[in-house]
This record gives sequence, structure tokens and C-alpha cells, in this order.
Amino acid sequence: MLLVYSILLIIVILIQLGGGVVAFLFRNDAVEYLNTGLKDSLAAYGGNTTDEALYTEALDTVQKEFSCCGMNNNTEYSYSSITPQWYSKGRNNDVPDSCCVTVTVDCGKGKATTNTSDVIHTHGCLTKLEDFVKDNLFIIGIVTLTFVFIEILNLIFSCILYYRHK
Repeated sequence: MLLVYSILLIIVILIQLGGGVVAFLFRNDAVEYLNTGLKDSLAAYGGNTTDEALYTEALDTVQKEFSCCGMNNNTEYSYSSITPQWYSKGRNNDVPDSCCVTVTVDCGKGKATTNTSDVIHTHGCLTKLEDFVKDNLFIIGIVTLTFVFIEILNLIFSCILYYRHK
């Protein structure tokens, strides 16, 4: 029974190490996925379809939680090429209320080209999300290595037990 346990533990350790290697090799791709996701969210922001509503809700959440506005800055909401759904509704001078420092109804009205950081968040979300992902990937890596170390100790002790009872 200990032999089966040891073999299963080896498999789990190898899977964790494989996942860690894959995460390490593709860590830079995470930034590209963030970039693409933010572009898609901005393009769909304020649209009427179910998917566009989900993008809008997701971007509002990001902008509130990370105290940011747009991908690079708040002025992106004034360009039809970046936010076509928002722009088509005549909101090209507005930013979403989720960009406001204190969120109230229509607090973003007329603030698309404003650089007053006491009223709206003027910093973009991309760099804030990149920093968040990079910081958390490091923490996840440390936690994973800790678990692998504990599992290796567990494997050593189970092998010792197996050979003592053999």
C-alpha cells in the first residue's frame, strides 16, 4: 500500500513541476492576454448584446478594484476606434462612472479628456493588472515550491517506511 502511495505521490509531484515549468515558460504571454482582453473589453464597452454586457461589467469591476480607467488612460473613451460602442452612443466626452474616484451616477460625464486625478482615475488598467499578475505569480510560485518540498519529504518518509516493513 505504501508503494502505491509513493508512486501516486511521484505522479502528483511531476504534474506540479510540469505545471510550474509551463507557467514559467508562458509568464510573458500573460501580459499579451491582458492586453488583448482589455482591447476587447474597451471595444465592446457599452454594447447591447449579452457578451458586450459581460465585457462592460468585467471592465467596470477592474476599473473600480484597481482604481484605473481605460487600458492606458482615461482619454481612450473619446476615440471611436478604441471604444466604438461607447462612442456610437454619443458618449465620446464621457468616461464610465467606474472611472470616478467616488462612483456616483453620471460622475464621468464630460471627463474623457480631463486629467484631474482627484475626480477620475487617469491611469490605465494595463500596467496595474500586469503588476498584479506578476506579483501574484511570484507568490503562487513560492507556495507551489513549498508544497512540492513538503511532498518530497512525504515521499522520502513513505519510502523509508516501505523499506522498513518489507
